[in-house]
Amino acid sequence: MMGLFFNKHSNIIKEVKDFLENDLVISKQACGKSEKSVENSLVRQLQEKFGEDFVHRQRSIGENFKMKCDVDLFSGGCGIELKLASSLESKADEFHRAIGQIACYAHEHYITSGIILLVVGKEPEMSEKIDELRTIVNHFPRVHFVYKQAHNKIQK
Repeated sequence: MMGLFFNKHSNIIKEVKDFLENDLVISKQACGKSEKSVENSLVRQLQEKFGEDFVHRQRSIGENFKMKCDVDLFSGGCGIELKLASSLESKADEFHRAIGQIACYAHEHYITSGIILLVVGKEPEMSEKIDELRTIVNHFPRVHFVYKQAHNKIQK
């Protein structure tokens, strides 16, 4: 569906989260390459669903050298921070960095809307480490967690 528009009563976070959980398709091949490869697929599919004018990558550091999340939808209506499960599980600094990023984004950039932490992994179930991350970030207001399994073949 191209160019889905929301009226003022729509729940953008719910719509985006539903799309990520039910319709987003990430290949194991992309997941094995890099976070950037997965981000490219994510952005393309979000633009197909919600329209190119409403989906933006956050390329650079903003004013006062503040960080920005990976994807912004509807001009601050929803942010998506993408992480690969393999990096979070193998590197303690990536795990802790994810927590810090989510805390900052929820507190500074998405105060009236919300942010989704999207973790993409090759396994059908979250590992204990990823579940621990989910538990931690769910304590932050306006933060939503989605675990998405990558697939062998894209069915599009």
